[in-house]
Amino acid sequence: MLKVHEVAERLGCKSQTVYRLIAQGRLHAIDIGTQSQHNYRISEEALLQFLANSQAKTAPQSEPPKQISIRATEFLKKVMNK
Repeated sequence: MLKVHEVAERLGCKSQTVYRLIAQGRLHAIDIGTQSQHNYRISEEALLQFLANSQAKTAPQSEPPKQISIRATEFLKKVMNK
């Protein structure tokens, strides 16, 4: 199980972005904290599912892809080649 900051490092984004993805329901996480203090954990499977969904929804654009998309793709390639 990964902590929010670990997921942020892998995605190349800020922890706040990961919290937002969790709140939006786009990234599945388990809250092991209390009602007043959230403490999320994300499984490797949930992260891979999020990345797969993100890649599937990415349509060709006239501008170059953002850095997070490049890092996510590299991460998926590394994980799939294990």
